[in-house]
Amino acid sequence: MSTLSSRDSNLRQLFSKLGHGLEEIRVRSLQNILSKLEHSLVCDADLVQEKHLHIRLLEWFNFSSCPHQELVLGLILRLSQHPSAAAIYVDIGAVEFLNQLRPNVEPILHKTVDAILRNLFHQPAIDSLQHQQECVYQPHNSSGGTQSITHLPNELTYSTEQASGFSDGLYYPGKSYPSPPDQKKGIFCQDSH
Repeated sequence: MSTLSSRDSNLRQLFSKLGHGLEEIRVRSLQNILSKLEHSLVCDADLVQEKHLHIRLLEWFNFSSCPHQELVLGLILRLSQHPSAAAIYVDIGAVEFLNQLRPNVEPILHKTVDAILRNLFHQPAIDSLQHQQECVYQPHNSSGGTQSITHLPNELTYSTEQASGFSDGLYYPGKSYPSPPDQKKGIFCQDSH
């Protein structure tokens, strides 16, 4: 159990470093996250609910020097394919931000920004069977082996009808959320409340 919380803590530290004042630290943090995904040390399911990560990825473009824009946009595109991440992006104002950012990135990146916006509007469903085997929870039986879960009881299933009132289940009335991007510059900023 402590390994899981340690891993979560390490990931959250990486997310925080994406917003560091030094470019070198931001870049190393981004490369670390991408490497963990590439080598299956984490999977998309570990990241899609991390609102802090999504905010930091958008804030990447607010720094005067923001290298590796294609990598950041690629990661946003990858995560936005998951409905829960897409809902978080919509909630934090990413649609307006990306619309304002688009004219300020290289023309070759316009297709990526457009694909992200399509994901945010369509919020496609991703079949859980598409997850890599190591990213799917398999409870251990008492003999030490794993047992696969083939059927969930009806009370444990989740439908989009149940979620109609919530985008990601993490909305709290009265809580301060990031403000939309600055109208003139396309800047994504977080409220200090």
